[in-house]
Amino acid sequence: MNEKTLNIFIFQLAILGLTEGIFHVQVNLPGCTYKCDNPKKEDNNSDKKIKDFYWRDFYGVVPPDAYQLGDNNQNPQTYVGMVFDPSHNGTFITTIVEGQDYVYGVVGNEVSKLTDTIQILCTMEPEKVTWTQLYNVDQLEGYYVVRGYFHYERKNDSQTLEYFRHYVVKTTEGNMAYAGYSTGLNTSITYALSNGTPRNTQNFEWLLFSKEAKENEKSSTKPFLSYNYNFSLSSALFQSKFHHQINIGSCSLVCTNQGKGSTDKDKMIKKKSESAMVYYWKPSYIEDRDRENLLEVGRSFSDNPSYIGQGLTTNNWYDVGQTEGGGVYLVRDKYAEVQAEFQLLSSISQERLEWINSTTQTFGELDKTKLVPGGKLDNGTQTFVGRSYYLNKYNPGSIKVLPTGAYCFLLYGLLEQFEVLSVKDKTP
Repeated sequence: MNEKTLNIFIFQLAILGLTEGIFHVQVNLPGCTYKCDNPKKEDNNSDKKIKDFYWRDFYGVVPPDAYQLGDNNQNPQTYVGMVFDPSHNGTFITTIVEGQDYVYGVVGNEVSKLTDTIQILCTMEPEKVTWTQLYNVDQLEGYYVVRGYFHYERKNDSQTLEYFRHYVVKTTEGNMAYAGYSTGLNTSITYALSNGTPRNTQNFEWLLFSKEAKENEKSSTKPFLSYNYNFSLSSALFQSKFHHQINIGSCSLVCTNQGKGSTDKDKMIKKKSESAMVYYWKPSYIEDRDRENLLEVGRSFSDNPSYIGQGLTTNNWYDVGQTEGGGVYLVRDKYAEVQAEFQLLSSISQERLEWINSTTQTFGELDKTKLVPGGKLDNGTQTFVGRSYYLNKYNPGSIKVLPTGAYCFLLYGLLEQFEVLSVKDKTP
């Protein structure tokens, strides 16, 4: 059952106004089952809603809550991506094409094919999204101008770094929608087609996200006919195995499209993608930041909660570190940098996360597909979310693998004993 057929079926049910008392029908649709026995939910958190927008780590499987860039008729579909490109000292907005586990980073006329440290823009409130041309950012009261961090460039070949903030924009060519970034008002943008060909245009729109729900969306009444999705993934062709559930009163129609990926790469992508559905990254400039969903890692000296923040440094690495909300401390060797613009590790399924004891010598034995990634250094080294018990409290940090083994980097130095954040297997 494809999505278009599914939407037509929902539409037909809505027109008929069927109720659970009179709705008795045998559904014979490929991949679909129909039940009226008040089926139990597959996920204890299925009623929880993540506010506003956020980023998920992306490995090639498009999550069901990813924001769709093209219209419903576009094939393949495209999405908004963000990727760390160490060769250009920054994180860049790019296009994720359904069916591809890589993206193209574009800086000027230079195009780079990038295969890791990719994130995908998600939201459970797509009705709050607006695309528009902008002429004055300061006049946008009531909206977030969605951005994807920044990059640095040497100014006139000197040691001075020039800072360029990235705002999410989109344009179209033919029947395809593409994402890119603007560094300021009234500028042209460069983006890449699905085959990596660079394009330049002055015709683009900025991504705005409303801070408030529309009046007709504020009602808390649960509709009789509703549509939900749970996350069940398959790695075949790097596409999702969607698990659609239509609720009709106390009845439900469930449809899936099962894939058959079985190579080692498929299995790895499946495991990483399933793990990435357990957590998400919330931009720090969102006002309330879903505070109830922030993952508290420890306590500060002032006894405030400490969290994991993720950000980009001027020394060209994308990593995690300690934050109390006002800035994130990113540590490498004896160097520490505070970044005011970052994102916070959050989860509505914190019972699926666990801290695993490890050391410099034993870290290599862990299953990396279940570990929560922190980012990447400019030399290509991947980092992981960690913490260490030091000075009678847990301190958030970054696990980095050096030639002598793995260490947890804190504000106070690097420690050989630490805990690394991992995703538990889901209970059948």
